[in-house]
Amino acid sequence: MTDPTAVSIRNVRKHFGDFVALSDISLDITDNEFFTLLGPSGCGKTTLLRMIAGFESTTAGEIWLYGEEIETLPPNHRPVNTVFQSYALFPHMNVAQNIGFGLKMLGWPDSEQQARVDEMVQTVKLQEFVHRKPAQLSGGQQQRVALARAIAPKPKVLLLDEPLSALDLKLRQQMRAELKSLQRETGITFIFVTHDQEEALTMSDRVAVMSSGELQQIGSPVEVYEKPANRFVADFIGETNLLDATVNEVVDGSVHCTLASGEVIVAETDVMNNALPVGTQGLVSLRPERLTIHSSGTLNANTIKGTLTDTTYLGTDTQYDVQLNDGTVIGVRLQNVSGQLANLSGGHTVELSAADGSARFLVD
Repeated sequence: MTDPTAVSIRNVRKHFGDFVALSDISLDITDNEFFTLLGPSGCGKTTLLRMIAGFESTTAGEIWLYGEEIETLPPNHRPVNTVFQSYALFPHMNVAQNIGFGLKMLGWPDSEQQARVDEMVQTVKLQEFVHRKPAQLSGGQQQRVALARAIAPKPKVLLLDEPLSALDLKLRQQMRAELKSLQRETGITFIFVTHDQEEALTMSDRVAVMSSGELQQIGSPVEVYEKPANRFVADFIGETNLLDATVNEVVDGSVHCTLASGEVIVAETDVMNNALPVGTQGLVSLRPERLTIHSSGTLNANTIKGTLTDTTYLGTDTQYDVQLNDGTVIGVRLQNVSGQLANLSGGHTVELSAADGSARFLVD
């Protein structure tokens, strides 16, 4: 029976002298999964990717590929390929020659090389450009060539190191859809590295959020956004308001807590009830788009009172800044609807209600 685990990282550490780049990383990536390593610069995500590729050695731990240990294998003996930030195309070769270069180095027969190149050219939709050289291609077209070249030898795993970072916004958005489609079509396990949360949320089956060489959370895009494990994840993924809070009681996974502004709010948590005694200090995470503004006088459960201090028009949305009575300013983001809140301006007293299940209590 085929092992459904494509890549297994077991207690991996990486030290550069006294600097700890990775600290005891363990995770499993399943076959045919689009898995993303997400985090800020310097968090260790690219180092981990390079260790899977064989470009960096481990200080400790094991790396397994489909049930076989590969940590001691040199890069050219690992059934993985890498797509880098720089396309690294050969400028003197045309599209077909670039795609077929790896096949030639692997000793594929000429007829099989040509058939595979033709197949890949169609897969990445470059039939009209097959005889052009890289300098005659756009950035997006060059990226497609780099992808086709990496996929052509049929690697078991494709590693992608921020491959969209050099593209402009609209082209990045287009390439996200194409990358996900390509992964589904080929059935190859993709491991994607990015610092762009939108890329991670839109393309991935699962996301591993990293910070300072440690894993903070692994889950689906919905899980890491809706149920962040800690302050870092809540703050890094999307936008959020983080409010100091004190636990009053915990009932069936719901935390009844008092905010610094004095209001009582009910928030969700994954922490076991007995791990949150009364008086526990923590934070409540409230996403700006999960809040609604009401005129004063509608106070009810899970409602926070404050003063509107500023509004910022953002096209599809408007950002409202509301100051609570303890001085904390929180943001609310609402879609622009004709006439909505048209009469509100700075200085108005308003009340904010949180959508059911949207408040999240975080211990740290």
